[in-house]
Amino acid sequence: MYKRQLRYALKTLRREVASSSTVADRFSQELQIAETVHHPNVVETYCTGETPAGAPYMVSQYCSNGSAEAWLQEYGPVPVETAIRWMIDTAQALGYLWDEHHLVHRDIKPGNLLIGRDHRLKVIDFGIAATHRRPDARLTQLGQFVGSASYMPPEQVLNPDDLDVRTDLYALGATFFELLVGTPPFDGANPGAILRSKQLRAAPRTGGARGDLPPLLAECIDSLLSQHREHRPDHPRQIVRRLQALAAEGHVHD
Repeated sequence: MYKRQLRYALKTLRREVASSSTVADRFSQELQIAETVHHPNVVETYCTGETPAGAPYMVSQYCSNGSAEAWLQEYGPVPVETAIRWMIDTAQALGYLWDEHHLVHRDIKPGNLLIGRDHRLKVIDFGIAATHRRPDARLTQLGQFVGSASYMPPEQVLNPDDLDVRTDLYALGATFFELLVGTPPFDGANPGAILRSKQLRAAPRTGGARGDLPPLLAECIDSLLSQHREHRPDHPRQIVRRLQALAAEGHVHD
């Protein structure tokens, strides 16, 4: 009788990086968070522990379709209906993390969004996540920033101890700008140049970068990329509602 083989993802620290206190702290935090978050759009962690040699590890859901970043590299900009569905998935995950755990992911980007067997997106990597009430100062060193420059909002550098879900919403906008257009909204020779550009000028209009987008989708992404967080939507549910309205118009087919 045929038996389907189950596959899992195993993550641990390589010996050469395990001695870094920063890397070890981040992985320890990821293990703690991964055990507590459970949502259809978050990669499920089944168990954590240590090997006999003392190396920490986690066993998680395996997503054979890879990441949104890999998809973009292989196929180019994402079709509109796929992007709408994926954006709903990610926004729902962010809403859950904020409402149930008061977590700010701080590193939403195409590489941290995996494509499940059902082709829905799932968020991974909580190594630099922070609670709104108590950011972990050990994960940031003086004069450095935590996160990915192409996707983080200005406040993640200027005021890293005062972040909320709108920080992740900016990253959501930058991520889907790239997935739809092919390049992130801001680029530069190095992370510092990218961050300076974000502080000095507004993001390009999404509709101007790709002309076949439904206006509501372009406007939705533009609202997420506002320089000042008070001009962004207050909660991921607002994004979900707008995109579900697009789905109801026939832009998304399950």
